[in-house]
Amino acid sequence: PIVFISAPSNLYSNLEAERAVLAALLLDQKETPAEILPLLLDSMFSDDRHAVLFRTIARLHEEGIALDHITLRDDLLNYGLLEEAGGVEYISSLMDEVAGPSNAVSYARIVADKWQRRRAREAAEETLKTLGAPEIGTDLVVQQAIARFTLVPDIEGVKALTLSEAVDAAIGDVDRMHAHG
Repeated sequence: PIVFISAPSNLYSNLEAERAVLAALLLDQKETPAEILPLLLDSMFSDDRHAVLFRTIARLHEEGIALDHITLRDDLLNYGLLEEAGGVEYISSLMDEVAGPSNAVSYARIVADKWQRRRAREAAEETLKTLGAPEIGTDLVVQQAIARFTLVPDIEGVKALTLSEAVDAAIGDVDRMHAHG
């Protein structure tokens, strides 16, 4: 039987960093979007609400619309996405927790790193499933594993993991989990 090792969720997501990125984008419409938007994709956010908010903020910025929690809320309402984005209270609460736009790039890198870890974990799980299928030859299993571990390399500021680095990171995660019991 195939055994999947569970890991603490904080290895694969950091909701505080996600919230801080969104808040920084709302607080500073001049420098922060130019620094952050090229680093992230909406799919990198582990919380679906954050993905909707990021996608909307990016679009509004691209359209040159002045951005704050009011214009964001209005746009989400117009597109029927307000509840999917967490509602009015959730959007307002983003402004309460931010450390400031000055750390936004660091937060964005955390979000991107956690996304890469999720991608590596998913690739490892799929590879383990494939290994458990005797009808699939070893060469094909290896080819599929390499393809799965090829993480998106073309995002500015985010270092793509090689197969070796992804495997090393996964082994390190397992070692840390066992060490902390």
